[in-house]
Amino acid sequence: MIFATLALTLGAVVQDVPDPASTVSQMLSRYAGVKALSGTIRLTQTAGSETLVLDTKFQFEKPSKVFVLQTLRAQNPAEWMIVSDGKNFVYTLPDAQLGRMGQRLMEPVNQNGVLLGCKDIYFCGTYSLRDKSAPLDIAFGRIEDLRYIKNQWATLRFIRSETIEEEPVWVFGGQWRENGGAPITAEYRMFITRNYDLRKYVIFSRQAIPVPNRPGATQVVDIYTTYNVNFKQDGELDQALFQLPPP
Repeated sequence: MIFATLALTLGAVVQDVPDPASTVSQMLSRYAGVKALSGTIRLTQTAGSETLVLDTKFQFEKPSKVFVLQTLRAQNPAEWMIVSDGKNFVYTLPDAQLGRMGQRLMEPVNQNGVLLGCKDIYFCGTYSLRDKSAPLDIAFGRIEDLRYIKNQWATLRFIRSETIEEEPVWVFGGQWRENGGAPITAEYRMFITRNYDLRKYVIFSRQAIPVPNRPGATQVVDIYTTYNVNFKQDGELDQALFQLPPP
């Protein structure tokens, strides 16, 4: 139902260009029905002269095998993960809970007679990841996550056609907000191929941030959050990645 709802509520039909609502809905539907999916997501965020790079590698195989690894590319690197072998799953201890840095928790897939699926396991561990991104939410396709993302897109329109590494893509976007009840704070862009694959997701905002070594002073900087995306559907997976690490 979420895909039908998106098609009815996101934007209006524009003549002689791809319909934004229909195209985005088909992109979401493309991932919703897969039995297995793997891919990479590279987050590059720039704020003034500062740059952050975070790599996400993931794969899942229904009903209950999951692998997500996020790696911070920095002078002091760090990792966050979710791994399920179909019987048990392990995830990095959320920052909000007390424990040692990098400590992991383990839970059974069978929880009091209820077998958790890939989306459920992702939900259990998602807030312990360094970045809960829209592209990763789209890959796993939890209805609740898709509704949340849809509410972040205050407007949706077709912007232009271009190419990414010689592959034609449509660019859609509009105004962005943190959630459905929040004010507009940014612009976003989605880059979707003719086969309805997501290739890039960008959020642009302009914010006032503190000036180092000048208490109370702020400066306005442009912040670009760019996700370069590469998803592969129903392909051969690396089964070794589903082996549980030590808790």
